[in-house]
Amino acid sequence: MGVPVITLQGLTHFSKVASSFLANLGLEQWITHTPEEYVERTLEFAQDLPTLHDLRKTLRKRLLDSPLCERQTYMKALGDLYQKIWQEECGKCLQQTP
Repeated sequence: MGVPVITLQGLTHFSKVASSFLANLGLEQWITHTPEEYVERTLEFAQDLPTLHDLRKTLRKRLLDSPLCERQTYMKALGDLYQKIWQEECGKCLQQTP
């Protein structure tokens, strides 16, 4: 908590989770897409100590205020998704029944 992380977005689960977290925190500039961009951005951020300091002070609050911690909204969306999937699957079953 409180430590900024830069990620190289890719196909792995880890990179996708990191990218999702960063996007939900409004830190899209911490998501890179090529190894060259990763190195370049890392060097830029490492040389901007005032920005890093400010980010470290606000990162926990950003997380708590983000959609990642809105459990009621998340659970409603998840429940709605489950219901939609269930209805679609039930519809397929009904179509297959003679």
